[in-house]
Amino acid sequence: MKNTIIRASLLGLVLAVSSSSGHAGECGYEKCWGAVAFGHKGRISYSFGKWSERAAHRKQQNPCRWMCSEVHTFYNKCAAVARGADQKWAISTARTRDLAKDKATKACSATSYECRVIVWACSR
Repeated sequence: MKNTIIRASLLGLVLAVSSSSGHAGECGYEKCWGAVAFGHKGRISYSFGKWSERAAHRKQQNPCRWMCSEVHTFYNKCAAVARGADQKWAISTARTRDLAKDKATKACSATSYECRVIVWACSR
């Protein structure tokens, strides 16, 4: 019985995550705010599709439990944060997710090593 409940919970989580990624935010796909953030102990968070910069900032803080110290908002574009093995980081914005991720990785690699994208979000 316990295994059935766990499996049902995991299936629900998978369905929620996979179905939510294709949906527009509350303001649709255009002219929206988003935010990416990270903080102590590797906490990361993001928000997208918000009507205002303040709403994007507040929404991303919930998963961080208000412990994300680096918060960057963006309007009608994509943003990505890359972090190196030595914990140095870089953030970039661009028109597309892939371009934002590439730019963040390159910017991080200029001052660090083994850089990888730790969080990204798009508000368009």
